[in-house]
Amino acid sequence: SGRRSLTGEGWTATQCGNEVWAWLEAAEEWAKGQGIDLTKYPHRIVALPPNGPCQWSGMGMQGCVRSLAYGGRCAAWLNG
Repeated sequence: SGRRSLTGEGWTATQCGNEVWAWLEAAEEWAKGQGIDLTKYPHRIVALPPNGPCQWSGMGMQGCVRSLAYGGRCAAWLNG
């Protein structure tokens, strides 16, 4: 789709790597477009589609350190 992840790489929903960050960013963009102020919510949970490319059941940021490297947010991803 031409979207870039936090690492600057292109992404696709058919791979599982840095794409998880792009899925997070896409969800954040959608929420902002709905008028949701995400600065009130430092925690993010992303539900990935069933039968997707990722082989893990879930992953997350350990400790949820609110660093600038991650935009002051922490995230967890649930697969399927």
